[in-house]
Amino acid sequence: MELDRSALSDAGQSLRQARSLVDKSESTAFFEDERLHTLGEIEYVRALVLGATGETDLANQRAQEMGSLLQALGDKHSDAKVTALTGWIAARNGDDKMALQKLPGAGRPTQKMAFALALYRAGDDKQARAIMEELAHRLQDDLEGALTRPRALAWLKKQSK
Repeated sequence: MELDRSALSDAGQSLRQARSLVDKSESTAFFEDERLHTLGEIEYVRALVLGATGETDLANQRAQEMGSLLQALGDKHSDAKVTALTGWIAARNGDDKMALQKLPGAGRPTQKMAFALALYRAGDDKQARAIMEELAHRLQDDLEGALTRPRALAWLKKQSK
């Protein structure tokens, strides 16, 4: 998938501005746990943007920052979330070996898709297909599901030929 680097740059700038606003917020509109959760999500998306542009070191740093914020929230799954995100970054940048090590426990649809594609490239068609079937028929309506569902369906159709 080709990405417009300037669009990703704009997204990165917007995320920096969002982080700055949340950091500077003195309003009681944000409780501390909401602030930490929002900052964690911002760092997640920043890691995705950086990973998509090949900035793996910076992307992995953002993933670690996300993990620190999740740990401050008391999230018991923070390490697994960081591992899955760094696995996605590895997959996005062509490191299938690392992706196969880090993505088996991934929970987010984009991470599961990256895992399925890495499995397919490694020759495990059966497990890749099973994951793509799951993604293609996922019923939850969320942004990641909306982004991965049609791509999984297209992949399955292409493999059927």
